[in-house]
Amino acid sequence: MWRLAAWSSVSTRDAGGLLGALALGACAWQGPGLGGYDDGLQFKVTSFYADNAIEKSMSCTQPRMTPVGTQLVSETTDRIVMKVRYYWWDETRHAGQDTVMGGRRHAGGMSGYCNGWSERTFTIAKNGKGGLDVVGMTGATRG
Repeated sequence: MWRLAAWSSVSTRDAGGLLGALALGACAWQGPGLGGYDDGLQFKVTSFYADNAIEKSMSCTQPRMTPVGTQLVSETTDRIVMKVRYYWWDETRHAGQDTVMGGRRHAGGMSGYCNGWSERTFTIAKNGKGGLDVVGMTGATRG
């Protein structure tokens, strides 16, 4: 039977406290920052994009993004405007799936139709609690 040596001298009560502290610390972490800003900004930007963006003139309606670079455009006491360079893909579109009436284009995979590199400008509000909230972005959207 395998056993962790470090736990052999730790009481059950101490182990429970340690696990509780680790769980509490994990809940406090908001995820990775973006462009030098914390508060889970990368997750907030990618979620806002996933909830609203479209790509390729509405052919790719549920894209996801991976940010690869940022550039601060402006910052005031109540907002941040940031350009985000990203790679995007749409997992709902598969290779060979119809994308225009009467035509077929490849949609999935690295060389597919529904993926590529792009850039959008995001507007991020500084909320009253010291946190950040994405409130807008440039580019085509579903809404």
